[in-house]
Amino acid sequence: MLDCSYDSYPEPTKVYWKKDDNIIQSSDTFRTKYNGSSVEIPVLVIYGTTQSDSGNYICVVENSVGTGHSKTLQLIIREPEKNVSTAGAIVGGVFATLIAILVLIGLVVLFRRRSNNVNNGKPLRQETISNAENVELFTDGRGNRDNGLYLNVARVSTSPAENIKPSTVQILTGDNEYYNLSDVPSSCIRVEGLKQYIEKRQRNEELKNEYKSIPNVAVHPTTHAQTKENMPKNRFKTTFPYDHTRVILNSNGGSDYINANYVDGFEKEKCYIACQGPIKTTVADHWKMIWQENIYQIVMLTNLVEGIKNKCEQYWPSGGKQMVHGNLSLRLNDEKERTAYVTREITIEDKKTNKKRKVTQYHFTAWPDHGTPDPLYLVLFHRHVMSDTKAGHSGPLLVHCSAGIGRTGTYIALDALFEEGRTTEFLDIFKFLKKMRYSRMNMIQTPDQYVCLHYALLQAFTMKETKIRKDVFSEVWTSILTDKRPVNHQRLDKEFKELQQHVREIKGLSTSMLNAKKDDQNQNQYNAAMSTTNLAKNRNKDVLPMGDMRVYLVSYGKGRSDYINAVQVPSYTKFVGYITTQLPLPDTKVDFWTMIRDHSSSTIVLIINHKKEADLVYSQSDDIIIIGQFSIKISARKLEENDITEATIVLSKKDEKPRQVVLFQAICSSIPDPAVLCKLADLISTRATMSNDPITVVSSDGARNCGLFCAFTNAVSSMQIDNNADIFQLVTLLQLRRPEFFTDFEEYKRCYEALHVHLESANVYANF
Repeated sequence: MLDCSYDSYPEPTKVYWKKDDNIIQSSDTFRTKYNGSSVEIPVLVIYGTTQSDSGNYICVVENSVGTGHSKTLQLIIREPEKNVSTAGAIVGGVFATLIAILVLIGLVVLFRRRSNNVNNGKPLRQETISNAENVELFTDGRGNRDNGLYLNVARVSTSPAENIKPSTVQILTGDNEYYNLSDVPSSCIRVEGLKQYIEKRQRNEELKNEYKSIPNVAVHPTTHAQTKENMPKNRFKTTFPYDHTRVILNSNGGSDYINANYVDGFEKEKCYIACQGPIKTTVADHWKMIWQENIYQIVMLTNLVEGIKNKCEQYWPSGGKQMVHGNLSLRLNDEKERTAYVTREITIEDKKTNKKRKVTQYHFTAWPDHGTPDPLYLVLFHRHVMSDTKAGHSGPLLVHCSAGIGRTGTYIALDALFEEGRTTEFLDIFKFLKKMRYSRMNMIQTPDQYVCLHYALLQAFTMKETKIRKDVFSEVWTSILTDKRPVNHQRLDKEFKELQQHVREIKGLSTSMLNAKKDDQNQNQYNAAMSTTNLAKNRNKDVLPMGDMRVYLVSYGKGRSDYINAVQVPSYTKFVGYITTQLPLPDTKVDFWTMIRDHSSSTIVLIINHKKEADLVYSQSDDIIIIGQFSIKISARKLEENDITEATIVLSKKDEKPRQVVLFQAICSSIPDPAVLCKLADLISTRATMSNDPITVVSSDGARNCGLFCAFTNAVSSMQIDNNADIFQLVTLLQLRRPEFFTDFEEYKRCYEALHVHLESANVYANF
């Protein structure tokens, strides 16, 4: 069977095969020998293969543009040698399937391949041939076959396509019975069609089934790992490095063992080292490997302790302290925390040679053991690692979690497949999974991790580069101000519209990833907010907290509930950096202070339209007020710049220790001026760094101005920590928590403007 697989635009009007420059007609006569071919079924099946079928075959496709054809396949049919034992004679010749890739005139051909192995549940001996121009087969002269030899390549697109699908592969046995292999999963995908591919396969859990088709078992020897002297060095007693790819330490008479394997990347051999998280007795070996393998980057994907389980020994020194392992001396130079990860710069010095090296550790802290992280945070983390890659450093990337297989395999696959997709515009996720498992057992440990990988890749390929460096931000802002094009063609307007679409797509993908129906989720996610008990507690019925984002009250009194119209949102360094909420109603003032007490918030930012609205939170005239079980005492008041009021409040409740809360109040008739935002950011910055408590941000509906303030302060932190800011992504992360944060383009633009003012006021442009 010869299969001509094509994608053409316009649609083909005719598909046929030629043998030795003669058209093979589709007719009843020829069907006894050939099945012919058509646009719908471009497969040529040759029945009863004999030596007379040898020849040169090509597939031809015609459309309104012109005619194109595949490269020539020379098919040679030979009878077996006479001296072959009759008892063991080859009863069946080998039947070949070639997918000949059609190149339309003037269009680029991209070539991929993938092999399968199915025969109605029975083993079928086969080989996979790539880029074949000559295929030599054997027949017994009667056309009988019991083996299959075929080439299965992905469909090649000559126009934008949703994805690349493999052609149906059929094996014709001696009794003319077909075995259809089209149900065998193929993960050869065109990057452009990745979204459609995922959505289609996720609906039927095909991705999970594809993953489950490879059992989690060891398939290569692990003898070194299981010796008596090496077994104690393994964190888990069932996860061992394969012998053929294990990292061998320079022993100098000692042990050469460490639980680590080399893993090939997209094009580079030994591109990665996948290893377990060190245990106490292997920390020295861990650093020995880092020095020996010339490693400059470490990706850590586990926390030291998760739940009650120790997942990894702290193998790096704490700030200001030196750590020594053998000849190697370690010192922590710098440590920076972000929402989902921490970076650490560590200097290693070999005391024997006095050579020094700086290593950067990227510690992703938001990945649950055996679970999956938020793909957006994982991709942002991966993008940071990629951006820090140093030219000239040829050492492998060291990746580890606890066992060094699940999270480690997922991250390595993300990194390698992203490179493959950028380079070729295609990627084969399933194939790379098998490739990793050749090097280390059980890489990607669960079906959910495999699914998460697909969504992370989609995020990686669709995420635009919107980060702006500190030293060019002024230039960017000037270009925004001086842009005289129609508004809908200006950079910021287009970016804001893309933001809204981007958030909708991410939310839709999150729903798909959880295998929940979108309609059901939309119907249920606001259940608490819309219940008859709580509906009247909302100022704006269009601004409601989603169930998985809302703040829960714990110590609510009799007749109250756990509901308040408030959501948790991230700061630049914490997952719950802020609590954003609406201005309390007269009946919900007690809920507001219950939330402050339950969530240990010690800082409140109040952005209101009129001065009298502040009385719904505290008293501007009385020094003591009673709200439910709470006593609110104002111990100090102070007027700051830009008409910002600072009030120190002592919050008391019977039988509890009083707590101090500082409130900053700004009155703005509409959107806060840049100077007001800058001053508020400065006032809370010291308090934010001194405490892990969330900052409560209040506006009329809990959305307008709240989102602006959080996005702006996050951008300021990003500039301070990383010397750049990505307002697009910072706003995206907020919008996913409360879509109503940025419904006004002017708020989005004000975030850019305020950041520019803040940088100028601090003279950072001049001093950078």
